Amino acid sequence: ICDGVTDCPDGEDEDDCDKVTCPGLVKCRAGVAEKCVHPSTLCDGVTDCQDGDDEQLCDVGKCPTNCQCLAYAVSCHNARLTDLQNITKYPKYRLISIHKTILDFQFISFHNQDLVAFLNLSNNALIHFCDMGTSARDYFRSFTLLYSLDVSFNQITYLNYYCFCLSIKGFVSIKILLAHNSQIVYLVVSPLACMQTLAILDLSDNMIIKISSRNLVGLRSLEFLNLKNNDIKIIDPTILVKALHFYIESNQEEFCCKMQINLKLKSCDTNHCSLSSCQY
Repeated sequence: ICDGVTDCPDGEDEDDCDKVTCPGLVKCRAGVAEKCVHPSTLCDGVTDCQDGDDEQLCDVGKCPTNCQCLAYAVSCHNARLTDLQNITKYPKYRLISIHKTILDFQFISFHNQDLVAFLNLSNNALIHFCDMGTSARDYFRSFTLLYSLDVSFNQITYLNYYCFCLSIKGFVSIKILLAHNSQIVYLVVSPLACMQTLAILDLSDNMIIKISSRNLVGLRSLEFLNLKNNDIKIIDPTILVKALHFYIESNQEEFCCKMQINLKLKSCDTNHCSLSSCQY
């Protein structure tokens, strides 16, 4: 019944399949027609549902100590981990959240995490995030499907090429990078050149003092750059040309005004600017 195949001569076994209910059975998530399967057939190695959802979430592994798991997501909040051995040994996670765990990044390794789409490393007081040199090459190399990375509320201090871009294969799909409230002061040349698919970059609530177009090299897909609540004193004029292709948000009066004068468009959110005029 409602398996997409007509068994009855007049086809009534495939009628009203959009209204199918499955009392005592399990309803497939999607397909040409709704379908019910017996619970005993779940995770039996045989695909009964059209999109195979009866064979999904069958091997989620043991949840790491002091963490919480749901299907292919693992969250370690205040877990006081010293390494990620219990997490990284299971290669099927789609979401990894390591929050307020006080990890030393020198001991983090994400080998074999090819399926992770969301990675949260916020609030970990990470200090050695960007000063590992070539040793960083292997830390993110598995993240070919990573969509969102959150490293906010850490102690990064400066963004350079060593933070992310020594990875050979990683970050080919990333869209969102959150690095706000991370005590960032300096942006070194081309710190994110490997993130050519990045669309949203949040650098707000840091202590950045200079912004240059050289800091944005490689960000071909950038749509939104948040620079609110920084202390930008030096603005490279060439960044104003690049800003034609994306939206910049800042509540710093001088930055906002220079954006308006040079571009004559609302590329800068001036809602919180106190100046009534951009004339000095």
